Amino acid sequence: MIDRIASCVTGLVLLSLAVGCAAGNEAAVRQEEEHWPTAGWETSAPEDQGMDPARLSKLVEHIEQERLAIDGLVVVRNGRIVLEKYPRPPYNKDVLHIVHSVTRSYGYQSWWTYPRDGVYDAAGLYGQRIYVIPDLDMVVVFTAQMPETSSLEPTLYGMVKDYIMAACE
Repeated sequence: MIDRIASCVTGLVLLSLAVGCAAGNEAAVRQEEEHWPTAGWETSAPEDQGMDPARLSKLVEHIEQERLAIDGLVVVRNGRIVLEKYPRPPYNKDVLHIVHSVTRSYGYQSWWTYPRDGVYDAAGLYGQRIYVIPDLDMVVVFTAQMPETSSLEPTLYGMVKDYIMAACE
């Protein structure tokens, strides 16, 4: 039951961030109205949302080659999923993560940072991260299971800048 609640909370946070990012851009709001609300997320080819699919493929290769403890990666641009990967078995979009402490995840103890290079981020427990990039109408979510002492944050932020944001240039 707690797993399902945590999954729903994470989904609601992601949904509210994606819609909130588009709120300041009138064209994006019109685009959102065309496909929201629905029973699920619409998907889109990265190139249809102005992204280079080759850069995104390189990101997935990097995660797999470095054997990073990243269980899932979702990139939403213009309100549509352009990338959804689960590099570590047994995880996929239907497998819920074990939640050791709901109060220490995104809910009551989200830690939002002052924007770096126009990027806001929320740090969750065990390497969970949400990056919001309003200028690109984008939200990036990493799910992971890393020790609390892990220093993967610079690596995650670097991947967001070097692969995901760079795919939009």
